Amino acid sequence: MKLPNKFTKTIVFLSFISLFLGLSAPAFANNHTHEYGRIKKVRLKLPPLPLLSLPPLPVPPEPKPIRTFTSSLFAYSSTVDQTDGDPFTTASGAKVADGIVATNCLPFGTKIKIPSLFPDKTFIVQDRMAAWHGCNSIDIWFPSRQAAFTFGKQVALVEVY
Repeated sequence: MKLPNKFTKTIVFLSFISLFLGLSAPAFANNHTHEYGRIKKVRLKLPPLPLLSLPPLPVPPEPKPIRTFTSSLFAYSSTVDQTDGDPFTTASGAKVADGIVATNCLPFGTKIKIPSLFPDKTFIVQDRMAAWHGCNSIDIWFPSRQAAFTFGKQVALVEVY
């Protein structure tokens, strides 16, 4: 006669104890209970997990400008008579795109905003102007000559970031 292993002996012993005491033992019987000598699978019904209410993520503060100044704003487009050399390449070597500005006194890559004219737009300095414009002028690139003419010349507060 072959003897059962220790695990089987333990299950049999615990089953006997639970039947003797009138208890079901789902913990040791792998979610099974004994009912009238038969093994019946029991589904455990767990209560739903409570919804966690996490606090909202903090919104980073709006960056403050490093400096502000009033500037004359002009418009230009990619035409040979308005640029030197290749009209589609800026002085920094980048291709012209929306959001590019030209100025002589801010380093390439400087971000600026003009809140009174373009409240939600950030411009990047990637081009230069003719030297006679000095430091108080900014050229804004437009995709067409007509859009540049429509913008014309304006004076506005510029924020440097």
